[in-house]
Amino acid sequence: MSEVETEATAVDAPALNQSEVMNALRALTARQKAMVMSYARNTARKYNNPALAQDLIQEAYKRALSGQRTWRSDLSVESFLMGCIRGIASDWHKKSRRERLIEEDEDFGDNNSEAQSNDARLDIARIIALFDDDPIAMKIVQAMAEGLEGEEIQRVCGLSGVKYQNKRRFMRRRLNKFVGDGGLEE
Repeated sequence: MSEVETEATAVDAPALNQSEVMNALRALTARQKAMVMSYARNTARKYNNPALAQDLIQEAYKRALSGQRTWRSDLSVESFLMGCIRGIASDWHKKSRRERLIEEDEDFGDNNSEAQSNDARLDIARIIALFDDDPIAMKIVQAMAEGLEGEEIQRVCGLSGVKYQNKRRFMRRRLNKFVGDGGLEE
């Protein structure tokens, strides 16, 4: 099976309905629960908050049961829950980081708006430099800078929907790693 067929199959897999989700969660074995708990603990440790593990699991269950997170039928219960946990932890971490940055910005005040503007230009240049080695990513960045979105960018870059989403995930991971490693800080 080709890469394109594999991607299409994963995207086209039907979602479980609420009853199927409930049954799958109820049928979790002790081994599966331990695997998910271990993953949650490791994820919480990664974000320097070991106490977060149980909250991550509860939120994953909540999102699954409420239908907030779609469960494709081709995913095992462990894969689905671990994906939920990873996404939730990332969302919470980003939200916490944004809140800290807003607080820091409010503390900084407007006294150095020219300096902030220069810093922003440097940050943009550093971000663009992250994708110098990837012509498709650079095309996407340029299209975004021109105000294009979604399907327009796909058309301009000659990408299918799946390839565009994959490239956007790659770019987001690279940018998150750059920001997480202190790439925007002096």
